[in-house]
Amino acid sequence: MKSHDMLSEQLPRTHAAAAASAAAADPAYASRAGVPGQPSLAIFVAAFLYLFVPTVIVLVGFQPWKIAAPVAVAAAACLWWLALALRGQARVPYARLQDTWPFLAMAACFVWLSGVLPPFAETYDWYKHYALFNELIDQAWPAAVPNGGELSTLRYSLSYYALPAIVAKFAGHAWLGPANFVWTTLGLYLALVIAFHAQAQSVVSRFQLCAVFLLFSGADIVGRYVTGHVHPVPMHFEWWATFGQLSSSTTSLFWTPQHAISAWLGTFLILRFPQRALQCGGVLVAAIAVWSPFSAIGIVPVFIWAIFKNGWRHIFTWMNLLIAPVLLGVAGYFLTRGSAGIPAGFIWTAVGFSPGIWVVFLVLEFAAVAGALYLVERRNVALIIASAGFLALLSLFSLGAYNDLLMRASLPALAILAALSAMAVACAPSTARKTPLVICLVLGLVTPLGEIMRAIVGERVPKSETLWINDIFSGTGQFLAPQYLAPGFDGALWRTPVLELAGTTFTGFGEGMVDPVRKRIESASFTDAALVARPITLPQGTYEVEIVLDLDVAADKESGHAAHLSIHGQQLLARIGNTAGRGLAFRGYFRTKGEPVQLSFGLGGWAKGKGFVELKKLTISSVSTGGR
Repeated sequence: MKSHDMLSEQLPRTHAAAAASAAAADPAYASRAGVPGQPSLAIFVAAFLYLFVPTVIVLVGFQPWKIAAPVAVAAAACLWWLALALRGQARVPYARLQDTWPFLAMAACFVWLSGVLPPFAETYDWYKHYALFNELIDQAWPAAVPNGGELSTLRYSLSYYALPAIVAKFAGHAWLGPANFVWTTLGLYLALVIAFHAQAQSVVSRFQLCAVFLLFSGADIVGRYVTGHVHPVPMHFEWWATFGQLSSSTTSLFWTPQHAISAWLGTFLILRFPQRALQCGGVLVAAIAVWSPFSAIGIVPVFIWAIFKNGWRHIFTWMNLLIAPVLLGVAGYFLTRGSAGIPAGFIWTAVGFSPGIWVVFLVLEFAAVAGALYLVERRNVALIIASAGFLALLSLFSLGAYNDLLMRASLPALAILAALSAMAVACAPSTARKTPLVICLVLGLVTPLGEIMRAIVGERVPKSETLWINDIFSGTGQFLAPQYLAPGFDGALWRTPVLELAGTTFTGFGEGMVDPVRKRIESASFTDAALVARPITLPQGTYEVEIVLDLDVAADKESGHAAHLSIHGQQLLARIGNTAGRGLAFRGYFRTKGEPVQLSFGLGGWAKGKGFVELKKLTISSVSTGGR
């Protein structure tokens, strides 16, 4: 049985031949009668472009022209291959698409519940989503972000955000919600159609398939009872093991749609169109990687499965041998530049790990469901074992601040188990063998229903249009910065001086000898002291502060700094080490949303230093960026 038959409808054998014959004579019959078979290649084209186009936009928009040009050429070649290979075969099946309205209705309902549009509340991850959207809307690409007093380049898996951000960039922030609703609904609709259209023989079965898939979850409520761990987020049951989580379908969609949709679309494209997907496999992985590098990792075993079932010959195409290396190389460079600070290790080094809880985690999250599926889906035993085996292997590793590797790279394998569970419930004959699977699915319902309830009773993110990515990793969240930013910004910068503070009155802070007239502070002993300027209010935006100092300073620790330039009490703009000289220039960057800020300079600054610092000049300039 070929791999794409994994999603084939389970019709009685006595009727299969007659149905297939009728479908050949009347293509529309296939939709009316529910004949198993391939979805239209038009759906393949739509899903491929959904993943591919925003990735090309991001890679071109965030790269120097010397890199962007090869990406554009490779993209044009891909589109030419798509048009040539599918010419005359990718007609839009309007008659069949009329039967897909339940998939569209379920997709729109769940996306609406996720909080993309009022009145439902977003999850906490939407603070990050809004921040990324705003960076893309408010700035030229590539986006520059102040980080620790330096300008860094926004570097994140941005494909999900690109097209809604472009709409809002030209139409205004008010259009972000509607554009993102349409965009997310389209992606989920395509995934559901590819997965289940060939299985559904009635409107009721279409709704059943969608409901089981979207509400699929491990038995988190049992895990929470075993460990007693209560997550601080209300009605969120999944982080009970403390060293990692496997997300329900609802949780993945509500919290991280960029990971969920790319994983689901990629998985079902490969399983339903294995030969086509293998022919452009490298390009598909590159496209998914800029949606979610973790989803791309999880997709690789699905590709290996398709190769095993369909043969190696399909991967030896010029798309994979010539075009894919260009896109994979650029995507890899874009995603990994400056990512060395992301924590990584084995799961047994994670906080809260214990061998006993790990075994319970495996059983409750997927092993029990896999065993129950074995009783019903005998035709897909190998696929069930492969999916469960990959999840077990994945659970041995930890990558990311909250073990994002386990949470996100697991999505393709979980999607397979969820799809098989949906088909077993909605399409397989009713027998006692279904009972263990139904019990597993019912126990798992607590998790998605908790997410839905929180969306109904929770509060929406306030002032979402004012969030920036700095707000996400400021303070104690600074360890998250390597996941979002690459150090340095080599794009074009335009500086417009807006304020000179040479004549501003300063007041002293901390222990040190202060001379406000000369704007000088000194101390013979190690101290944290500064001269603080009067509050100033600047329009919302990014600013550069340049100071010229005479100084002779030393730090109390070899790894520390001796002097500083700061937003007083809030942000360190420039760390100054053991330095002596006259007329030395230092520079830092900060952002303001229009609130008053106070600049300060002096000895130490979240550290201790001694010597003297004397200000000769201080200039604030508005900063705008441009393409490379």
